[in-house]
Amino acid sequence: MLLVWGSRDSQVPFENAERYAAVLSQARVPNLIITIEGGDHDFAPAGPRAKMTEAISSWVRETLA
Repeated sequence: MLLVWGSRDSQVPFENAERYAAVLSQARVPNLIITIEGGDHDFAPAGPRAKMTEAISSWVRETLA
């Protein structure tokens, strides 16, 4: 499971990602947290949104190929 967080997300704290990852790990579900620098909750502005899209695309190619 991929957890993607914006570094400027003020709506959902990064600690939530860490908690999700811990629970997933306990359940033996492979997971990865990726932080998108400069992105808010909606991954705005355009630069962080493009980084988010690329990070997800890379993860899908590596994980599901």
